[in-house]
Amino acid sequence: MTLKAVAVVLGAFLLGLSLVGGRAAASSQTTTDPAGDTTPQPPIGTPVDITSVTHSDTAQNISWSAHTNAAFDNSADFFNMQWNMDFGGGKTACVLVEGDGSGGLIAELKPSCGQEVKRSSVVTTAKPASGGEDLAFTFVLADFKSVTGFSTNSYQYQVASIDARNNRDKVPNSGSITHDLGGTSTTPSPSPTPSPTPSPTPSPSPTPVGQTPSPSPTPTVRAATTTADPTASPSSGTLPHTGVNIMYFIVGAGALLYSGIELLGAKRRLDNQHHDR
Repeated sequence: MTLKAVAVVLGAFLLGLSLVGGRAAASSQTTTDPAGDTTPQPPIGTPVDITSVTHSDTAQNISWSAHTNAAFDNSADFFNMQWNMDFGGGKTACVLVEGDGSGGLIAELKPSCGQEVKRSSVVTTAKPASGGEDLAFTFVLADFKSVTGFSTNSYQYQVASIDARNNRDKVPNSGSITHDLGGTSTTPSPSPTPSPTPSPTPSPSPTPVGQTPSPSPTPTVRAATTTADPTASPSSGTLPHTGVNIMYFIVGAGALLYSGIELLGAKRRLDNQHHDR
């Protein structure tokens, strides 16, 4: 197998690993909750009645969202909604969603569920045609872990809401929701990429019996330049390179040699004539 073929196979293998790793690092899970299970019960007011919560993550981000049974006004109806997270080992954090003072909502990350806000994220809201209201927010996963001290790939959480009239809801009604990062992806892993078949390396032609094998030409490595080199290389000399040119050279040299001999003979004859006189 040539070096080029090895590089192709290795690249395909690494690409397959990266694709599998990318799929495994994503997860999403939704937990539903009955409508109308708030405390106290309606018709006291219009509560922020949660009917489902969803968590999701990728290699870069971690996100949460909630859907309420009825649409609400951020200022008149909504008071707050809080994600209470337990990372184990005594580590906790809370994300409080409340009004931002200008008619929108903001998610505030509080390590150890204290008063200090370490990070914040704008909450997006939408009123789907099917009814109710959606809200969602996202944090950078690496930053979220760094701030909270969350160092594993699994934690538990509950979501609690309270509206402006003190109506309350909790999801789930008992127990907690487990979020396994990258553990519930339903995206199938890609099939292994087939390795290309390397082209066979041609064998050298056999040397006929009685002949000296000719050495393989050594490839010349040339550095990339932007201008032509005016100095001729050793291989660009003026000696002929083909058999026909060599023949011309030999014939020409013989003719010159013959002419020189004739000239010398003529000179000797002239000298002899002068001597006889």
